[in-house]
Amino acid sequence: MKTPLKKCINAVKTRSKKCIKEWRCTGVKQDRKLYYFHKDSGLEIDFVTKVEDDISLIEVKVTTGNSKSASTVLKNPKYEVDVCYKLSENNIGRIGNKITIPYYMAMFL
Repeated sequence: MKTPLKKCINAVKTRSKKCIKEWRCTGVKQDRKLYYFHKDSGLEIDFVTKVEDDISLIEVKVTTGNSKSASTVLKNPKYEVDVCYKLSENNIGRIGNKITIPYYMAMFL
C-alpha cells in the first residue's frame, strides 16, 4: 500500500508530465519550434522558443520552484535571453524578467 506521501509525489510527477505534454502540443499547433536545453553541470530548461521574435525560456512547474536554471541563463549575457515564462498553477505574476502564467493560458504565449 502506498503512503499518502508517495501518492502525492506520484500525482505531482504525473501532473508535471501532463502539463509539459500540453504545452508541447500548444507550441506545435502554433507552428512554434520548441527546444530543450541542458548542460552537464545540471542546468536545464524545459523549453526554449521564440516569442515575439525574442528567444524565451519556458519552464513548467508543478510546485512553486524558483527556476534556478532559468535565473542562471537570464543572468548570463552570452545566452541573449531576456525573459522566462513559468507555467504553473499560480495566478499571473511578474518578478523582474520572470513571468508566471497559469497552465490554461499557455496558448496565449
